[in-house]
Amino acid sequence: MSSEECILKHFILSACHSLITDPHDSSWRKYFSDIELEEIGNKNLEPLPTLPTRIINHLKSFKLFDSEKNPTGMTVDQIMDYKIDESGLDLEVDYDIIWINRSVANATQLYRWKYFPLNNHTESDLLRRVWSFVELCLDNVYIQTRGGEKMSMVSSSRKNETHLPPGAAPMKRKAIGRRGDLIFVKGGIEVGCGELGRVDSSAKGTKEILKTPKMMKDQLAFLISKRPDKKKIYNLY
Repeated sequence: MSSEECILKHFILSACHSLITDPHDSSWRKYFSDIELEEIGNKNLEPLPTLPTRIINHLKSFKLFDSEKNPTGMTVDQIMDYKIDESGLDLEVDYDIIWINRSVANATQLYRWKYFPLNNHTESDLLRRVWSFVELCLDNVYIQTRGGEKMSMVSSSRKNETHLPPGAAPMKRKAIGRRGDLIFVKGGIEVGCGELGRVDSSAKGTKEILKTPKMMKDQLAFLISKRPDKKKIYNLY
């Protein structure tokens, strides 16, 4: 059976309709062996960078106190009383440490003032109060964040590739691009996206298996069209 025939067998909306193959999708086990799926998943896989030791050690310093496992850890009250101390830190050299400190301080405030559990909070509320540390993490690499269901211009461009001016037939309305909770922009070019939700759907929600992958594919295709050389894409950062 050809790949086209496999795709056409999916009558329900699937990522494979956008030529996105998720090797963790159990439906592919009908067509590929475990070894083949592993090969697909590892093909041209970019390894994640490792965290510097000083960052790992700093994160470990926030572990809760445990008389047996972590006797030098902080108590809950100590973490709740955490205050930012940036003395001796350089904003450029130590940006990661400063970002971690501020993120921990902001997070403890949410618990201090009983922001949780979530009741009638909207996604915009969570984006503004809970997930703001994601946006702040990117400041020192000059990646800006557009939030609040911002329409992806790259997605809109891809959907309107066949949009023609009026002629023999009436002109169709311009298609709307996908909207993302987070759109990451560098040098006027979309370089990534993110989604959040009030409820954790693990890795099986529509945002994880449909919306985000499709938007990321549109962004990658646009990046390649602007910078065909892979090294030039890296240099964007």
